[in-house]
Amino acid sequence: MPFCSLNCNWSCQACYTVASCVSNAVLPVQDTLTKLKWIQSTSMALDPKDPLLAPHVKPILDQLHSKLQHVSAESPNREAASQALMCLHLINSVIHHCIP
Repeated sequence: MPFCSLNCNWSCQACYTVASCVSNAVLPVQDTLTKLKWIQSTSMALDPKDPLLAPHVKPILDQLHSKLQHVSAESPNREAASQALMCLHLINSVIHHCIP
């Protein structure tokens, strides 16, 4: 995991943690919904042009995007699938605003 600085290390760690946990098939539905709501909240607050975060945002969000695709397609719970789809749209928006 990249460490960009002490200031954004928590953000990078949190994104990696969510990316690795969100698609875990053994999570109870409520845990998945809680994580998806967290992803929605943080993706709306994330500034992909922040110089400390910019080098790390796209790779982390690309990984998260692929895991969210899996959740939206494979989840037997409609609410979780719907929330994952909403997160996909938000993540796509952030990815498109990343500095190349």
